Amino acid sequence: MWRVIILVKVYSLLVSHVDCKLTALGDPIGPLGPTIIEKPNKVDDDLKVVTDAINAQKLSPDLVNLIASRTADQRAAIDAAYLKATGKVGCHPFQSLTTDTSSIQLFKKNSERLNPKNVPVPALTADAYPGNERLKKPVNGASLIDDINGKVDDTGKSTFLKMVDPKTMRPDDGTDATMVEQQFGLLPIDKIHCDNVALEDFLTSASFAQIKLVVEKYNGHPDSSGKPLADKMKKSCPKGLRQEIYKRIVRYAAAPYEYLAEEFNLGITGNSFNTQAHRYQLIARSEIDLKDIISAYASSFGHEPQKDMDSWAKDEYTDLFLAVLNGNPPKK
Repeated sequence: MWRVIILVKVYSLLVSHVDCKLTALGDPIGPLGPTIIEKPNKVDDDLKVVTDAINAQKLSPDLVNLIASRTADQRAAIDAAYLKATGKVGCHPFQSLTTDTSSIQLFKKNSERLNPKNVPVPALTADAYPGNERLKKPVNGASLIDDINGKVDDTGKSTFLKMVDPKTMRPDDGTDATMVEQQFGLLPIDKIHCDNVALEDFLTSASFAQIKLVVEKYNGHPDSSGKPLADKMKKSCPKGLRQEIYKRIVRYAAAPYEYLAEEFNLGITGNSFNTQAHRYQLIARSEIDLKDIISAYASSFGHEPQKDMDSWAKDEYTDLFLAVLNGNPPKK
């Protein structure tokens, strides 16, 4: 259960800093840009498409196109219009849209960004993720820190708390070459242990760019994968939550899109720890850097994830997932 509740909730903290400018959601846009780009829309026209689909109990091509071409903010505006039109202003957001027909569930999932199996997601604090102004108001009265204290076992609790504490949270960028040698000496190789507090402080509080420098020193060459160090951690660190966190951090810091593409593939192939990874990324990264993930996927596996669609999407959802993967690129 902790894998579902915690790793997914902190997912955005582990993979939220790539490069380039920030989106309104607080996430940097990747080098290739988002697949879904905000374009002018008329809420009333979109509302009619959604309402018609609900009344027909069908995921129509028009609704598929709408979901795959509207940003999270635009979908939220459509939902607000639906609540107002139906007199359900007091309802929980997305409740009316998603209880009328199961075919519209993806509208909810795309709009809420990340919520597997309807697990309640506690709100992050504004301090924990300052790029997102919406986090200033708790969604359900719970804080991420409270959730970590209450649900994470002791072996990983301190690690997570340091990642969300404003005093120890990693900076967006910045490197210090003079620290690489010292930080390299903290890695769990030879006789160094994973329960070293200094190692935990480094991996949870240093910028990803700084960690990348240390990984490159471990590999002996620049622009290299984090796999070798992650594999070493798997052998030298006790199995459990801390090992999982450390492996993901070094993989992401060294080669973010290699890591994300692999996670995507593990979701498609039904890996026991990553069964929903591809769906999470499809939803959470569509406005950020899904193009980069697709490109890395093609490099790693010889084809784009669209080719694997039949193995993880059936019937009408095939068209919907495919539409989100393809996005709404500008017309040439």
